Amino acid sequence: MNLTLIRRLLSSFNIKLFLWFWFITLISIITTRFVSSQLLNEDNLSIIAQQVDKGDLRLLNRAKIKLLKRPFMPLKENLERPEHLRKGFSLWTQHRDDKLIVNKLSKQKDRFNDIIKKYIQTREDNTLQSIIFHHTRVTGPISIHYNNQDVLLFVAKKLPRKSFQHFIKKMPIWLKLAIPLLVSFILCWILARSLSNPILKMKNATLQVAQGNLTTRVTGLDNRRDEIGELAHCFNQMASKLETNISAQQRLLGDVSHELRSPLTRLQMALALAQQEGTDQEKYFERCQHEINQLDEMIAHVLTLSRLENTFQPLNITSLNLSLLIEDIISNEQLLAEDKQVVMSYHAEKNILIEGDSHLIHGAITNVLINAIKHSPANSIISISLTQNHDHVSLIITDSGQGVPQSALTKIFTAFYRVNSARDRESGGTGLGLAIAKQAINAHQGSIFANNITPSDTRQSGLAVTIKLPKKQAKQ
Repeated sequence: MNLTLIRRLLSSFNIKLFLWFWFITLISIITTRFVSSQLLNEDNLSIIAQQVDKGDLRLLNRAKIKLLKRPFMPLKENLERPEHLRKGFSLWTQHRDDKLIVNKLSKQKDRFNDIIKKYIQTREDNTLQSIIFHHTRVTGPISIHYNNQDVLLFVAKKLPRKSFQHFIKKMPIWLKLAIPLLVSFILCWILARSLSNPILKMKNATLQVAQGNLTTRVTGLDNRRDEIGELAHCFNQMASKLETNISAQQRLLGDVSHELRSPLTRLQMALALAQQEGTDQEKYFERCQHEINQLDEMIAHVLTLSRLENTFQPLNITSLNLSLLIEDIISNEQLLAEDKQVVMSYHAEKNILIEGDSHLIHGAITNVLINAIKHSPANSIISISLTQNHDHVSLIITDSGQGVPQSALTKIFTAFYRVNSARDRESGGTGLGLAIAKQAINAHQGSIFANNITPSDTRQSGLAVTIKLPKKQAKQ
């Protein structure tokens, strides 16, 4: 493993997170162990048994008898013979006159010898009793006069250590240290991976989006209720908006390039005919002017639609009187309606207030109303009604035309869609008005849809376009 690879691993968020968690855990373990060892030594904990252990007492009396049979033999040699003690037992003596002189008479090695010796030396009185440590039971003393000395005799018995704690205590030091290191390593690694995996997922998704795959989403984090889950949700929202905006721009670019061909072709043909001798050049120049005006209008509508399809475009939200706004729109389009001898009937409550971008709402309603005027026959009526409830307002604009095929009711809000191309060219439409209206209404969290009106429903047939808008705009 070269130095570059080591540096790359150490710079990884996952490794950094793991190392920090593990370092903190190790410090906590070491500190806790040090403090607990200073405050409490479990090896020194003991309790006084309610009764003197009878087996230990019999062993002490038997040892006393055997000692008295050879009263002038050195004390240690007298009891070192193995037949005097059973396995697991050890005899201890203490001088009555000097309590600090404590000797173990058996040769068995025990790491708790110092604890037993300290207990014998620090006893308060010579009451016969059994003291129980978690590792040893000490019974005594009994007094014996041996070789012209007063001696106190004790017996210590190792207790069975079957608990997990006893099993741990029998382990070597290196293994005791390895267990918390291993456990903390595993737990910290799991914790670090659980925190870094979502970030790695979002990193990979970001790389996919940067490479042009706008359909990429962060999956598997939808059920999380923490900040990481919220971050994944925000990333998916961002990716969805990017996909929507770029797809809309690409679709609009394709539609525009296709739609511009027809007026440009007609413009070229009119210019070619105007250049021929003996032709009515003024008529063809008028045709060229008409096509130029159409191109100008189409480009203006394309720019408007492009801005609306950009979901990051901020809205200028103000409080506006929708009733007065519609009255102003009707007044502006009155001349167009009179040219076709169309009457506009408006019914609404006074002072219906909403929050919204007045410019966008004005443009959306104007486009719908102009579309209704253009497709209404002469001497007909356009019905405009505005109603409200607690949360929303509804605007319905109904013309007296022939309506549209049922399959086209949703398509008419698509850019450049025409039910009848020849008829729309005669009316001067670009196929963008209703698409602009839909984008403006969607930007206000509203909805727009159309349905055909049949004579069985009302006195007139035609197309009804319904616009629903919320009174209050949610904060973006």
